[in-house]
Amino acid sequence: MLMDNQHVEYDETDGWYYSPMQYWIDNTKFNFTATYPYDSNASYFSYNTEKYIFYFHGATAGRKYELAKLNPKVGFEIDGKYSLVTGDIACDYTAYYQSVIGNGILSIVENTEEKILALNSIMYQTTKKSEWSYSSKMLDAVAIFKLEVEKISCKVNKKD
Repeated sequence: MLMDNQHVEYDETDGWYYSPMQYWIDNTKFNFTATYPYDSNASYFSYNTEKYIFYFHGATAGRKYELAKLNPKVGFEIDGKYSLVTGDIACDYTAYYQSVIGNGILSIVENTEEKILALNSIMYQTTKKSEWSYSSKMLDAVAIFKLEVEKISCKVNKKD
C-alpha cells in the first residue's frame, strides 16, 4: 500500500501510535465520500490499524448498494477542518483544510462476525464504547460496506 506522511506520533488518550494522517482519519466523523461508480456520503467510518480499511453502513437496497455489487473499484475523499480565509482582493482568499484521498476495492460484508466487528468499530468511534449487541433482524437490515484501501495520500493547508 502506498501512503504519504509516514511520521508517527503517540496519542496518550488511547495508547496507539499514529501518523498525523491516521490520527486525523480516526478522529473525523463525517464527510466520507466513495466515488465511482457513485458518489455517496457515509455517516461514519472506521479503519483497521494494520491496513486502511473503511467500514460504513447503509441500506440493503438502492442505487449505492446495487452499484457496489457491480463495480468494486472506487475512489474516496475525506475532507474536514475547512475554514475560509478572506482578503481585500480575490487573490487574497484561500482556505485552511485537511483532505485525504485515495482508491481501493469495495465489497459488501456478508459475514456476521465481520458485520459486528464493523458496527462495533463505527459505534466506538462515535461513543467510545466498544461492545454492542445486535439482533439478527438488525444485522439483516443493514448493509456493511468494506473499502480496502490500495492507495492513500493527504494534503493539509493550515494556519502557521
